[in-house]
Amino acid sequence: MEQEYLTIKEFAERAGVTPQAIYKRLGNMQDYIRMDGKKKRISVDALNLFTNVEKTVEKQEDTGTVE
Repeated sequence: MEQEYLTIKEFAERAGVTPQAIYKRLGNMQDYIRMDGKKKRISVDALNLFTNVEKTVEKQEDTGTVE
């Protein structure tokens, strides 16, 4: 089965965040990115990675802790 890739905008919509939030974390997702011409596409597999990171960041912001 072929891997599904999304545009930054589509990925942001599925992750429930802004495209800017995705751009800030692209460095952590290099293994999931491929270029389609000049556009970056992100594998849907990165959604789990991204949402786990977002939950950790939110928890740290709520508790005031930094790891």
